[in-house]
Amino acid sequence: MKATHRILGAIWMTVCVYFLVNLVEAVYRFHPDRLDTLSIDLFFALLYLAGATAGFYLLIGRRWAEYQL
Repeated sequence: MKATHRILGAIWMTVCVYFLVNLVEAVYRFHPDRLDTLSIDLFFALLYLAGATAGFYLLIGRRWAEYQL
């Protein structure tokens, strides 16, 4: 089961980092002028960052990351 969790952590971290980088690049490139658009982008960026962090800790074998995902 531990190997399955590590594989899941690696995949989850990769997917979250990919979407995080794309979102940050889009915000940097297009400079949203409305506050609601910027706040939604910031919310999803933090959500992807939390997912990438949980994926990393699942990859190294922490128990709490299993419950967060």
